[in-house]
Amino acid sequence: MLVTLALSSAAAFRGLPAGRPGASRVAPGVRMDIYDGPSPGVETSGKAGLEDGLGKFADAAPKTEAELAAARASQPDPSAAPAPDVMAAGRSAKTVSFCDTIRVGGKQLAGDVGFDPLAIADTPSALVWYREAEVKHARLAMLAAVGWPLSEQLNLGGLLTADGRAPSLANGGLDAVSVVYWLAALGLGVFAETRYLDTQIGVGRKTDYCPGMLGFDPLGGDSDFTRAAEIWNGRVAMVAVTIYALEEAVTKTAVVSETPWLFEPFWSWGPTVIQF
Repeated sequence: MLVTLALSSAAAFRGLPAGRPGASRVAPGVRMDIYDGPSPGVETSGKAGLEDGLGKFADAAPKTEAELAAARASQPDPSAAPAPDVMAAGRSAKTVSFCDTIRVGGKQLAGDVGFDPLAIADTPSALVWYREAEVKHARLAMLAAVGWPLSEQLNLGGLLTADGRAPSLANGGLDAVSVVYWLAALGLGVFAETRYLDTQIGVGRKTDYCPGMLGFDPLGGDSDFTRAAEIWNGRVAMVAVTIYALEEAVTKTAVVSETPWLFEPFWSWGPTVIQF
């Protein structure tokens, strides 16, 4: 019986029906070479061959407690959830991450109000890409919304235009900015991007990764509330910076002069400060 079982197992392993030597299950036109010779170093004739094979298996089995412990440690944890099928419905299966499940209107992301009239974020991967871009622009806009009027108030480096406006594409004056500054800004941008570029494109991304999360939270303030506050303040800042640029380009007047009550002490206000 043992010999029959061994022969059946060998036949199944080789893709042949048990009890039908030489029968093939290979599709027509496909070549498959099967080695039917003896295994190297194993006697294959009759009872001696069977005993020789069993003896070699016995020699390889763990014998000491240390070997048994190492063998147990090498086995998968029986309490762990089964690994997903590597092939499902003809496609490779993978562990589903947070970024694979998000959609516009799904409320998984902070500030999601389901607004995407052009349907440009119609897939999870597209939504991840646009949310990364939105968060970056929001953070830069918040810095710019503060830095623009401060630059007009302080005029560090004397780079303001003749009428006191900050240098910009619409206002001019960018040619007066040192090349060293542009190189430093470029270098800082490249450094910041390369720090988590792999995460953005999905290489080595953690399953709980949320777009825009850099892992920088020294005060431990991360929460649904702070994420929502960041994205909404960032959106307002993007609108504000756009208005700064348009207002100064049209009126030829600095923002701090147009709205002095926001940037000057109230005791310095004149009777015509607030105009509508």
